[in-house]
Amino acid sequence: MPSAWIDVPSPADFPSTLAFELAPVTWVPERFAHVFVDGSGGKHSSCDVLRRCGWGVVRVELSSTTGQFAPVKAHCGVVCGSLQTVPRAELCAIIVALTEYADVCVRIYSDHLNIVKRINAKPVSTWARGANSDLWVRIAELW
Repeated sequence: MPSAWIDVPSPADFPSTLAFELAPVTWVPERFAHVFVDGSGGKHSSCDVLRRCGWGVVRVELSSTTGQFAPVKAHCGVVCGSLQTVPRAELCAIIVALTEYADVCVRIYSDHLNIVKRINAKPVSTWARGANSDLWVRIAELW
């Protein structure tokens, strides 16, 4: 595994606009999860007929012995249905993260700036408006 994948990042590597927390954080390592999510449009993303999108979720923990992040658990899948977009894939990954780690405080890292801004800036009641409202409703339910 490349060392760049497991080195402890500096705060500058993860701007606060790209992370959101699901609960007020009281640092208890066994009750806290760092989760990275991503969605992808795939090889044929410019052609609606061929496009198939997927998502990935990886939980990492900071090793007390090495001081590096190490992957603990990973999930991946495809976006169901005929509507295949990268934002839907990213939202699916967030839903999986919220479902899988419902029993701990979670910090989710995403590179989809529009989704992160929406989560950080707006109240939950406004999330179901606009595109992908079905997925936003599910996220609001899990919140």
